[in-house]
Amino acid sequence: MRLVFLSSALVMLLLVSIVPPASAAAPEWRSLEDMPEALTSFTTVELLDGRVLVSMGWDGGQVPSGETWIFDPTSGEWQAAADPPGSFMAASGVAMPDGRVYIFGGLWLDQDAMTMNYQEEVLIYDVEEDIWTSGAPRPEAVSMLEAAALDEERILLVGGLDSGMMATAACYIYDTVSDSFTATDDLLKPRVAGVALSYLGDVLYAGGSDSVSLVAMKEVFRYDASSGTWSLYGKMPEGRYYDEGAIGDDGLMYLYGGKTGATTDLTGTGTFRVVDMVDCSFITAPAPPVTVIGAGVVATGDGWLMLFGGGQGNAPIASVSSLRLFERDAWIDDIECAPGEGVRVHAEVQANFVEHDSYSMDVLLIKNGTVLSTERMTAGRDESASVYLEVPEDLGPGSYEIMVRNVEFEAKGCDIAFPSLTVNVTEAPSPTDRIGELEDQLAELRDELAGKMDAWVGYAILVIVIISLGIMMISIRRKWW
Repeated sequence: MRLVFLSSALVMLLLVSIVPPASAAAPEWRSLEDMPEALTSFTTVELLDGRVLVSMGWDGGQVPSGETWIFDPTSGEWQAAADPPGSFMAASGVAMPDGRVYIFGGLWLDQDAMTMNYQEEVLIYDVEEDIWTSGAPRPEAVSMLEAAALDEERILLVGGLDSGMMATAACYIYDTVSDSFTATDDLLKPRVAGVALSYLGDVLYAGGSDSVSLVAMKEVFRYDASSGTWSLYGKMPEGRYYDEGAIGDDGLMYLYGGKTGATTDLTGTGTFRVVDMVDCSFITAPAPPVTVIGAGVVATGDGWLMLFGGGQGNAPIASVSSLRLFERDAWIDDIECAPGEGVRVHAEVQANFVEHDSYSMDVLLIKNGTVLSTERMTAGRDESASVYLEVPEDLGPGSYEIMVRNVEFEAKGCDIAFPSLTVNVTEAPSPTDRIGELEDQLAELRDELAGKMDAWVGYAILVIVIISLGIMMISIRRKWW
């Protein structure tokens, strides 16, 4: 019976070990407090500090909105900012490392005068000073163009509608330092109302229409920043037109609000797509709570996708929604160590839409920008990774930075960043201190051995007594027998 019981227990243990753990619950959209005003076709820009700028757009009135707001995702609060020098719809903006936002390519139809107004000059917003200025005019009037950062000083402007209301393939580079435009390689085909996004040092342009066939396009084009040329990156499973979008730090592209099929109808309005950048395929994701076109889309650095406003038919709305894209955390076991020792670093990433079985990342010990030690750690999906990071013996005392970066989901890179950690390196012990520590260790070892020797002697005596008693018992029995 005991063998049967043990066999059954072993079978149960094996069954438990091979049954996979329940996967984490799928993320769901959550609704946040509304925007200060209902808007559609406005300019949405994520600022360098994680806040979101919302400016201009259509509020349902006779002319575009002339207001600017800044949203703080951490507190959920909206703050009024300075009004822009003009009011336009469908303008594209980029936040740059110089602390300014650059906005291009808006338009507005003056119904009374029956004229089309173009935003020809660059609108420049200084975030810290809360001041708007105007920059150089673009060489030719173009509306509904797309803009994306090429590097720390240059912005690529792609396609749009020319003065004849036709899609253009013309592209320009705007230099924020010289406030000047330079023509660059044309897009492979004329496009308007696609999505341009910075991606791994280059720029992608997804979807759009050619304004002739009035069909939403599947192509995704890539602009190589090093060569200054365009090429076909891939094709999506369906055409997309009039989307807004963002590339999350998880390396996926998120498109929202676009039309599919013929662009003259509303087929597909408000659809949401997650694009795998390996092959441009779609990844299953929950549908957003509202269906709109002309929304604002931002992917925050701490792992949220946020949707702002948009339009339902001719009515702008003010709703704000968010979806968790990923979660990450990093920590260390100890906050200090001595030179020649080290600390154990832990990190975990939960990516909700990236298809992967494992992930890995670098762990670096840094001082004043210099990498002093590095390790690579790997973990399976839904597991925590850890590694022992050694501290060089010649380091002086002080605070050192530990950074976790270069996250990869198997072979797929991404931009997920962790807040830095701090470890305090203490002074190295002197030779006298080391000798004293060794003497203390030897003394402890002697005490332990002495205790063990006393126990061994007692055990030996007990064994001898037992053996002697056994011999005596045998002798007595023989005498009696």
